[in-house]
Amino acid sequence: MKLKIILMLFLTFFSVLFFSGCMQLNISCGVDAENNVYLNYEIEIDISTYSDDDIISIKQTVDTATSYYRNLGFETGEKTIDNKIKAKAELRKTADNPLEAFALLQAILTDSTITPFAEISMDKISTEYEEGFYFYGILDLTHVISPENINDLPSTLADEVNTSMEKCSGTVSVELPGKLIAYDANSTQYSQTQVKIVKVDFAKAQHLSAQSYLEKNFQAIQRIKNESIFFIIVVILTVGVLIVGVVLFLYILIKKYKKKGLE
Repeated sequence: MKLKIILMLFLTFFSVLFFSGCMQLNISCGVDAENNVYLNYEIEIDISTYSDDDIISIKQTVDTATSYYRNLGFETGEKTIDNKIKAKAELRKTADNPLEAFALLQAILTDSTITPFAEISMDKISTEYEEGFYFYGILDLTHVISPENINDLPSTLADEVNTSMEKCSGTVSVELPGKLIAYDANSTQYSQTQVKIVKVDFAKAQHLSAQSYLEKNFQAIQRIKNESIFFIIVVILTVGVLIVGVVLFLYILIKKYKKKGLE
């Protein structure tokens, strides 16, 4: 899988930042406790040592990249504070339950136009009492800037970008439904639901894996929720019909008495 969007977003940054290495890249994706599916990119660039021309070039690249993301359905934003350019692109979707959310996350992360991963494998394992979720991804930017993958990129610039990647820093995190039961402990931190590479090495491929489980009572909860919604709708419609009936009855009654009064 080619990292087309990563190239689009960061190639110019790396070439401009070659002599300073002042870029921080944070990537996060996953499913939160409310079954919201998300993929977020955040970049922070220290421009305190750059010339005005370089700053203009960086800002133009940021504008181009955020516009590209926006056209793909991301919410984007950028600002300059204390000699730092901060840009973000956030994709967020909502699912009805963890199973749908995991399937939606899989669709997003296997989309070669937006995924940060060079390779990815995701699977769901169902048992009588639990739902299991498995994730494995390889974050690898090195093959993207290699001359054989970019025909128009001079090899000297590719070498500069490689050197620049060694100087930049970043993080990447993945959040799965339920509770983590296994994760890749190499250079990572984890919580009950999230595994994270706390220091990304852009100059080489890095592996990230995690496995979580979720008790199947969430399906019962979802069924109760759906039944409750249906019951509320029925009650609202019933009350509405009764109100209309009462109003109609009063209208007929008033009209009848008025007619008797006229007689």
